[in-house]
Amino acid sequence: MDYRMKYMVNEGVLLLSYAYAASGYITASAALGIFSIVLAVFWHSGNCFLNNLPKILAATLIQVLMVSVSLTPEKGIAAVLPAFCNTAVSSLWMESSRRAVRPTIRILAGSLPVFLVLSAVMPERAIRFLTGSIEPRSSLLIMVLMIFLPPLAGYARKTVKRRRISLGLRGIPGYNM
Repeated sequence: MDYRMKYMVNEGVLLLSYAYAASGYITASAALGIFSIVLAVFWHSGNCFLNNLPKILAATLIQVLMVSVSLTPEKGIAAVLPAFCNTAVSSLWMESSRRAVRPTIRILAGSLPVFLVLSAVMPERAIRFLTGSIEPRSSLLIMVLMIFLPPLAGYARKTVKRRRISLGLRGIPGYNM
């Protein structure tokens, strides 16, 4: 299995973790979230995780604030661990090559608008039927953003950083790119 497939498997486990969290199965959500971090650390390194830990904690804190504002306490507690796991996995995978993460990022970038539109225009009864809860529409929008933004923001940061470096090197005399 190459790194593209490994990243897809890792994101799939995270999506399943979020699905269990939204359904109220906190233990299954926590187990899958922790499993996704273990996979990412196994495929990268523990040092990579420790080096990115301050950045991961800062991004998770922002998500915890979003959760505390929008979700009920039961769903909020269930969503905190997948948020941390999603941020950690995204941070670790953004240390890989762009070629490894690009196919999955394209799928996520194409799915984000679809899920945002569906969560905005879907009738309340359909949302209750699909999620099994009576959460407000804003909590569904926040949950969709929490799922998709960490990997997409990490990839955008990686792309901007790469372009900044390549533009800086082009101006050096004697450097042929």
